[in-house]
Amino acid sequence: MNKKLFWIVALLLLPIGTFAEAQQAGKIPHIGFLDSSTASGMAVLVETFRQELSKLGWIEGKNITIEYRFADQKFERA
Repeated sequence: MNKKLFWIVALLLLPIGTFAEAQQAGKIPHIGFLDSSTASGMAVLVETFRQELSKLGWIEGKNITIEYRFADQKFERA
């Protein structure tokens, strides 16, 4: 009896788990990049950061979003 109840509950919950997983597939991860220097001063390091992410399978604009913010050496902006 207990085994039968387990399978009934499992079969009822199965579609819920599949539906929840399908919804999360559309989310794109975001990275916030904050630096106190200028964008032009960080260009080489930002490009290296993008290349290393792509080696791991994360392509900016395809499956990840990166938002850049620079304080232009004005610490009050950071």
